[in-house]
Amino acid sequence: MLLTEYDEVEQMKLFKEDGIKEGRMLTLMEFVQKGLLSIKDAAAQASISEEAFIKKMADQSSGRRN
Repeated sequence: MLLTEYDEVEQMKLFKEDGIKEGRMLTLMEFVQKGLLSIKDAAAQASISEEAFIKKMADQSSGRRN
């Protein structure tokens, strides 16, 4: 049996941060889809490459999440 210390406050903080990041990414994708933002600019805002942003958009449209 493996026992690890569980810090609920820290865990909730991480979940919140992940949720904010995911929400921001979804907003950037929506702006690209509506033609309000270029892929280049959206990728720069997300601090990822254009290729990675395009892959995330494809994954999102197919229902996969990374």
